[in-house]
Amino acid sequence: NPDSNAVASHDRIDARPAITSSTTNDSTVYDTTYPILVTNIDGSTTYDYGIDYDIIPETGTFKIMNSDLLSSGEFAVSYRYFLLDQLQTINGETDNPIFDGMRVIVNNNEYDLNEDSTRWTVGECNYSILAMSVSRFYPADFELQFEGSLGDSVTVDSYGTIVPFRLKNVTQDNVPPFRVSDFNQDGDWDRDEMISIRPYGSVSDGPLISIRFGQDSLAINDTTIYDTIYSGSDTIITDTTIYYTTDLEVIDPVAGDIFHIEIDRPFSVMDVFGFRSRASKIDLVKASSSLQNIAVVPNPYVVAASWEPRHQYSSGRGPRKIDFINLPSKCTIKIFTLSGYLVNTIHHNDVYENGTESWNLLSNDNLEIAYGVYLYHIEAPNIGEHTGKFAVIK
Repeated sequence: NPDSNAVASHDRIDARPAITSSTTNDSTVYDTTYPILVTNIDGSTTYDYGIDYDIIPETGTFKIMNSDLLSSGEFAVSYRYFLLDQLQTINGETDNPIFDGMRVIVNNNEYDLNEDSTRWTVGECNYSILAMSVSRFYPADFELQFEGSLGDSVTVDSYGTIVPFRLKNVTQDNVPPFRVSDFNQDGDWDRDEMISIRPYGSVSDGPLISIRFGQDSLAINDTTIYDTIYSGSDTIITDTTIYYTTDLEVIDPVAGDIFHIEIDRPFSVMDVFGFRSRASKIDLVKASSSLQNIAVVPNPYVVAASWEPRHQYSSGRGPRKIDFINLPSKCTIKIFTLSGYLVNTIHHNDVYENGTESWNLLSNDNLEIAYGVYLYHIEAPNIGEHTGKFAVIK
């Protein structure tokens, strides 16, 4: 534009520089990488951010300050990042922008207790959860990390009650305050006493999570027996359920046992998810062995097969074809008669590594082939060869 402004194709640009540091011989070297590279059209000249141009990230606007760049009337911009900002589609929708052949699909969780993952993760302790409540959620997972057995003094709660474990916020790597409901006032935690995770500072700053373990000494199993009685035209079905009880040994926690509390939580500004994509490549050994999976369908081919599509006109047969399946992405297919006459050559070149190529049953001269048995030879560059045969019958 005449006012020295140029507007990008999208309205938000990530203009934040990435600063990395390295230390050598007690000297720290900082390296700044900008997420945008501006060059002339052929890429021979690179322009500097803050000197030759500036950026208004919110509007996607470039402000040109270099007179030569301004007079050229055009320039090339390479983006290190594709900025997805202020997205509202975070519940599994599939309408986010596509970049580099990819689309980000986001599922955002609400705060909740993940009951499946809240359990003993290390050790043989078989305490169950007798009661658990979450009065206030907090964006972190917690663990009871036992460093002793019942009665041992590893640390104390906010009121000096002795406990054999350490309570840890494993997401943020810190230790939250906690309290034990010392019902019998004996000064240490008993296995049936409640443990409460408390706020860090003020009441509104942090979690309120309580858990109380149960010690099951009986396992109850049942067996149901069904009995069917026929009386004339009536059928009576009865069932009897028999319950069995088995004494269980209560296994107390020991040093090394861990009880994990997992909280489902929404995304926060501190969350970073990274991924790396790799281009597909060919494993020559596996690719060579997979040539044995190449086949022709249908085989034999029956003329006027019922699966062929209906002809587009009012009379006559539809298209005739067979398919070569499980082909490598690039190969050459040659079809011969039993006497060795070359009937046709097909060049297969596709992006899919497990592709299909169709043949319309016509020769190189565009003539229909005769009934009989045919041989085919497939050659894949740098991979190998495969041969087979198929039949065309009435």
